[in-house]
Amino acid sequence: MAQQAGGTAVPAHIPADMVVDLDLYNLPLTNTKDPQAAFMAFRDSGDIFWTPRHGGHWVVTRPEDIRTIQNDTENFDRSQQSIPNFDMGGRSLPMMSDPPEHEFLRRPLTRAFLPQVMAQMEDKVRGITVQLIETFAERGECDFVEEFGKVFPILVFLDLVDLPRADRVRLLPMAEALTRGASAEDRVIAWNEILDYLTPVVTARREKPGNDLISLMVNTDIGGERICFRDALTMSGTVTLAGLDTVAAMLGFVIRHLAMNPKDREQIVESLDDDEFMKLVVEELLRRYPIANSGRVASHDMDWRGAPIRKGDMVLVANVFVGLDEARFPHALVVDFSRSNVRHHNSFDSGPHTCVGASLARRELRIFLEEWLRRIPKFSIKPGTTPMMATGMVSSVLALQLEWPVKG
Repeated sequence: MAQQAGGTAVPAHIPADMVVDLDLYNLPLTNTKDPQAAFMAFRDSGDIFWTPRHGGHWVVTRPEDIRTIQNDTENFDRSQQSIPNFDMGGRSLPMMSDPPEHEFLRRPLTRAFLPQVMAQMEDKVRGITVQLIETFAERGECDFVEEFGKVFPILVFLDLVDLPRADRVRLLPMAEALTRGASAEDRVIAWNEILDYLTPVVTARREKPGNDLISLMVNTDIGGERICFRDALTMSGTVTLAGLDTVAAMLGFVIRHLAMNPKDREQIVESLDDDEFMKLVVEELLRRYPIANSGRVASHDMDWRGAPIRKGDMVLVANVFVGLDEARFPHALVVDFSRSNVRHHNSFDSGPHTCVGASLARRELRIFLEEWLRRIPKFSIKPGTTPMMATGMVSSVLALQLEWPVKG
């Protein structure tokens, strides 16, 4: 081991010129810089470099390499998914699995999130959106994260898995502690609380399956046998979390952008009924504000593009470097609804672990834009307040106060 460098000691085999002090959970943010822009400040640090933060891990910045690693299950596996790694007492499925097992685990999710299935949920999603907006529209202000961002995705999810909407009061603190707990111990406690909540649900759905997502997951067939109870339970927990924090974060960055960029907002308001334009709007906002990063584990020792990677090394493949690639998207930090190639942003990952809920996320974002902008077409960040953001495996908007004119 070599000298300390802002965290873990640098292993002797790692060249000094490949060490860069990137702290995934503490990227430099200002009032004008978001987590995505903060990531891009490291774009020129090298195609791949090693950071001593959070146990030490590699960071890949080239879009082509990110996609290669996400598709290369022979050299890079998903036996761990988070940086830093912490013991959750078992695998978080289906993310911590690889083909061929992953194909079986993903199958019920693919069925549940088919576009035609999601289309059948549209009225419910729209109803939830309108109901929430109308609770504060006439007030002229809101705490967006607390009153909409956190609540909307959990209500949609609870409908999707046929659980009482009232359970959001119990689930939200668990999800918050797991994604932003102060320590690994706090996250493990929250994870176990989620599993405790889901245990009777999984038991009941295995005994008497319905047509909901949980029933599909907990009775899936793997090589001719039904998935075991523990794996069914952790899979239900993983999907529960995936549908909550990521959607809330996505909506937070989008509404913050529109509050700060009235010309973009006005352009959308004028074309809310233009189907093709709205599709471009959704993709461009997803491209500009990717929220989720993913991790891979090196399956063996290798020299990868000049980097001496060792078996068990964690590798961060940050999707932000794909969506904000200047070679593919000129002036990448600028939102431009006229981009023709915008769908190549990679914000939902690529390869076997492409986000299975992408179709639902797109639908939720579009419905949100339509219903919010019809009711609140003009809004801004409330004077005297500052949006709070966080970086990490999922970048988030933690606090956002909005205000708008109310008709007298």
